[in-house]
Amino acid sequence: MAGLVVIVDILRFRAGFAELAYLNLVLVWGLAFMSGFFYSDLVRAPRQVDAALLWAGLFGLVGLSYAFAGRLGEREVPDLVRWLERPLYIGVSLLCTVPVIWLFGRFGHRRPTVPAPA
Repeated sequence: MAGLVVIVDILRFRAGFAELAYLNLVLVWGLAFMSGFFYSDLVRAPRQVDAALLWAGLFGLVGLSYAFAGRLGEREVPDLVRWLERPLYIGVSLLCTVPVIWLFGRFGHRRPTVPAPA
């Protein structure tokens, strides 16, 4: 399904099919919905998997925030205001994830820790 999202995005932006925006919306929300079915597997996974997914998600969030704040495809030379807006956009998008991290940390299913063998 993620491959379909990428293909629809390429067709929409490169080929100029603006009507595919609605199909892209359905596919992206469907992908998010389907990923919820794997939540229980993620809860039972080792902590290394949790940490790897956390860092991959944060890396992706920063990269996408920077890319969208940079307005991909612009050909003009940015001025000072434009360069000062970019860190603000990135900071606001990262700040919006703090309540989500707090909620999952507070109400998420915690695995019991196993004491180390002596």
